[in-house]
Amino acid sequence: MKKFTIIGLILAILSMGVFLACAGVSTKTKSGSKYFKLKINTETGEVVEKLDESNQPPEELTPQELHQIYQTKHPIQIGEILYYQSSPGCIIVIIAGKAFQLCNFPTPP
Repeated sequence: MKKFTIIGLILAILSMGVFLACAGVSTKTKSGSKYFKLKINTETGEVVEKLDESNQPPEELTPQELHQIYQTKHPIQIGEILYYQSSPGCIIVIIAGKAFQLCNFPTPP
């Protein structure tokens, strides 16, 4: 009985190894960015800088690539960034249906 248990355990370990190898677990790369930083000129609404958490610029998609994503991946919109001119300009960020207004920015040193 002990012999069958050991053989079963060895077979289970081997099958798990084969499964993980087929799934490509050892070759998977790091997942995408966890956050994204935007710097926006509050007087013009122009996006000045776009960086990920490693201070690397994001990959800009062509209209064809974006269309392909819409057609195959079916993304859901989770937010919008709106700008309106006031003194200085205000930015409205809408995330998951909740709107946040950012105005009265401190002036940089």
